[in-house]
Amino acid sequence: MRALCATLYLVCLLPGLLAAQRIQRTVVLHNGYEAGQLVRNHTVVHYYHNSRERVAGFVTVNRVVQYAHNGDPGRYSTWVETDTLCTFAGTISRGKKDGTFPAFPPGNLFFVYTYENDEKNGPFDGFFHFGQRFCEGTLAGGIKTGPYREYYANGHLSKSQQFLDPGKNVLHQEDYYINGKLHHRGYFHGDNKVNEWQYFNADGTLSKTEYYNQYGRLKKIRNENQDGD
Repeated sequence: MRALCATLYLVCLLPGLLAAQRIQRTVVLHNGYEAGQLVRNHTVVHYYHNSRERVAGFVTVNRVVQYAHNGDPGRYSTWVETDTLCTFAGTISRGKKDGTFPAFPPGNLFFVYTYENDEKNGPFDGFFHFGQRFCEGTLAGGIKTGPYREYYANGHLSKSQQFLDPGKNVLHQEDYYINGKLHHRGYFHGDNKVNEWQYFNADGTLSKTEYYNQYGRLKKIRNENQDGD
């Protein structure tokens, strides 16, 4: 009789135990208007299985869409359009991460990193809170490798780099004005500028060229219409 009562008790308790293994929550990091747009919300879903924590979710961007009726600036229709910005899914086993996980540091940016055995390895992306991409690249042991790009909030390219070895050499770098025009470009060896560096005006015309030796020492500057040492 006691065994039967214990069995019935466990049967009644089991759904609650299973439900406790699944935790779902929605977190709104910021809910307001910036530049006429409702900034993004994000949803994170946590659930547990076989002592392994699995984390999955997505980030959505809610954009305010508005247009005038028949070209009449005094009559508008407005609605909120929701887009999925990115998704992530990973597993935590014995405190170690594998898969993709979001990170929300202080400020107006958030990131999605790829982990292997609790180390950042693989593609990563960064976004402004209102949904515009901030950066994209690849990490090896937590250090940038290969191509890397950063963007302004208006969507124009801000910086482009090409890493030869993780964290050691930037083969080539380009920096841009906020209007999308090239500001300067050149080559690095370690932390030193080497070879030829070109600088441009905001209208795209060449302003000057700097020449460096292999140790990063400036050898010569050639302005648009003259040379200088």
